[in-house]
Amino acid sequence: MRMFIEDEFVSKVTIEGQACHTTSDAITASYDQDRFNPVDGELVKAADDLAAFMEAYLALQKGISNPQLQTAVQEKKRMSYRNKTIVGVNFDQLYKDFF
Repeated sequence: MRMFIEDEFVSKVTIEGQACHTTSDAITASYDQDRFNPVDGELVKAADDLAAFMEAYLALQKGISNPQLQTAVQEKKRMSYRNKTIVGVNFDQLYKDFF
């Protein structure tokens, strides 16, 4: 259980009963089977960031605004996921679709 609640943004698998850190690409290529209990921390982080971005973006669209919120939306879009694809999901394009 600890594997799923600690270091939620770290990609990991279970090999012979031991938790091992890995990458999203390695999970996709070699460990995408139930027996490895894959946890794609990179994808979880990207989804978490996208949800936070969408929350801020929608707040701005609904008229809730302050400088920090505007900066957060612009910075997240520009910096975090430029040219970034995780397990076949083009996060750069997802962010571009908002502007």
